[in-house]
This record gives sequence, structure tokens and C-alpha cells, in this order.
Amino acid sequence: MHANADPVILADWWMDDWISHVYGNERTCILTLTSVGHLTSPSRYEVQMDHACFLEPLITEGRQRILSYLESM
Repeated sequence: MHANADPVILADWWMDDWISHVYGNERTCILTLTSVGHLTSPSRYEVQMDHACFLEPLITEGRQRILSYLESM
């Protein structure tokens, strides 16, 4: 898989959903001892609600890319 395999169109709110659904519980873990700070601005981004329509097709594509990669190993 290419290092930049994440879909650029989902650069905000939807990326969390994409990561969770594409990689699933089998390929992710929660790090409870990790702290992350948001230092770029006092508020979060404005959610691009019109990007919701891209989520499901990109999840399907992402899952297929992972399966193809694993099968090639």
C-alpha cells in the first residue's frame, strides 16, 4: 500500500469514520496513555457535511486495497 493511501477528500470529520471502518478492530488499538493536543487553533474545523456522500464508497475502496495488499504478501 502507498503511504498516502488515505482519501484526501475526507480531511476532516469523516476521516475518523474512514479509519475506523477500513482498518477495523483487528488492525487498530486504543492507546490509553497517549495525550494529543490541538495546537493549531482554539477551535476545531468546520465539518464539511457534503463530504458524507464520499464515505461509504471510500470505505469499500480502502478495505479492498488492504485485502489486495495482504493477499500479495
